[in-house]
Formats: sequence, structure tokens, C-alpha cells
Amino acid sequence: MNKACPILKRSDLFRPGESFFIHNSKDLPEYVSKMHCHDFVEISYVLSGECKHIEGDAVYHCKKGDLYIINYMVPHSDQIVCSEPFVTYDCAFSPDFLDTTLTGMNDFSNVRSSFLFSTLHPSENTFKPFISLHHGYNEIERLLNKMLDEYTNRHKGYIDILRVYLIELLITIFRKIDSASPPAETKSYIDSALQYIHEHYDRRITLTDISYRSFISKSYFTTMFKNTTGMSFLNYLQKIRIERACELLKTTDLAIESIVLKTGFCDYKFFYNTFKKLKKCTPGEYRRLHSNTTI
Repeated sequence: MNKACPILKRSDLFRPGESFFIHNSKDLPEYVSKMHCHDFVEISYVLSGECKHIEGDAVYHCKKGDLYIINYMVPHSDQIVCSEPFVTYDCAFSPDFLDTTLTGMNDFSNVRSSFLFSTLHPSENTFKPFISLHHGYNEIERLLNKMLDEYTNRHKGYIDILRVYLIELLITIFRKIDSASPPAETKSYIDSALQYIHEHYDRRITLTDISYRSFISKSYFTTMFKNTTGMSFLNYLQKIRIERACELLKTTDLAIESIVLKTGFCDYKFFYNTFKKLKKCTPGEYRRLHSNTTI
């Protein structure tokens, strides 16, 4: 972990013997604009103001009604961008608060795979850090208000009711993931997905991973991606990888086996067949035809 990124630990927030915390961001102003990470999962809901939520190279403009989930040990910060007070509800928890079988697990994908949510996503258990820029979900704000009241006043049985409220909150969020997005937001998600593909084609990228990064369901992402690009996600990814392979064949003397790995392919035979299908020649033939045209 980068030493420049301080870690906010569970012990800094959670009360002794508890693995849940909720507060109004005005209570910890020193962490609002400072890049940091933490060893728990956090759900943030914007009550007022605007910010640029930064996670790595990604920047999201957030305002009232927007919600984002910050995964375990992900560096992030909220840079305030308007004069109106920026206030969020921040709900922090470790996965075992929901399900004791998750003891020792940290990633949000562990929460996603819990039996508690099995009827929502029975065959899609991989979950990556994501962000949502949806608006006007009054039920989410209502739930967070109730959670803050229970946590603050410690009514009898408050831990149990907080667990129930958190499960309800997550189910509500999962439902929103699977609902259709407004056209403008969908275009933004697809644009972000295309940018991610162009920047990370050399890594393992799956449809499930990239749809979750876009915070919309896999089936809806598949439809909108094809409507936008005119081809399937897999065909588009292969096209980008083969285009990059062509550049390397023309401008370098790298062995074809090295180019296979540098362009995100794990299997030489699959690379060879895909290249031949798209370029109507073999990689070796392509190099002989083009290697002297561009240096």
C-alpha cells in the first residue's frame, strides 16, 4: 500500500465488539478531501453539495441523490466542487456483520455472494468495486436516516435491526443496478467501459467484471454495448486487441508469442485463429507485408 495514502482502520471507527458504523460526514471533515483507504466496505450517499469522487484514475461528479460503494482498501477522496456544504451519509461495515460465514473476508464480492442475496444474483457472484450516479432514491435516504437513529441512540436490539436495515439497503441497491438506466447515464457508462477496454486490453477483462464496473446489469449492458458499438463486447475486445497486435507486428521485432501476452490473449492458438479471421492473413504474413512500412 502506498505510504502516501493513509489507512482508516476499523478500530478508528467501529465501537468495541461491533463491525458496523454510520455517521454524517460532517463528523469527520478531515477525511472528506484527503485521499485515503480503509479496511472495510463503505456506502456513501450524497445528502447535499457536489464533489468529484476520485478512485484511482477514475473521476465521478457526484451530487445529491448519488450513491457510491467504496471497496476494501481502495484509495479514494471526495473533492468538493461547490460552495454548498458537502454532506454524505457514510455507512461502513465488514462483511461478517451481515453473515458470520463471511468472517475473515473483506471484499464486497464476498457480500454479493452471500446466501442472503442468492435469489437476486444466483449465477453472477463476481463483483468489482463500482459507483452509481443515480438520483432521487428517497427509500435509500429513509433507510439511512433510520440506521443513523438506531446507531446513535442504541435502542434495545439495535444491532439486529441495523443488520436488517443494511440487508434491505443492499437489496434496494441491487434492484437499482438491474433497473434500466436513463439514456444519458447509459451512454456515460458505455463510454467509460470503452475507455477501460482501450486502456486495459492487455489484462483479463470479462463481461461480468466490466458490467459491474458500469453499475448496470450484465444483460442490459450487453444490449446497450451492442447498440452503441454495433458489435458484441467480446468481438469489440478482440478487435482492439488485434489492432494493438498489428501495431506491435509493424513497429517491433517482438516474438509473436510475446505479442500474444502483451495484447491480453492467454492462448496462442486462439490468438492465431482470431487474427486470421479478422485480418485474412496470419500474424507472420502480416508482419512480412507491413513491417517495412512503419518504423
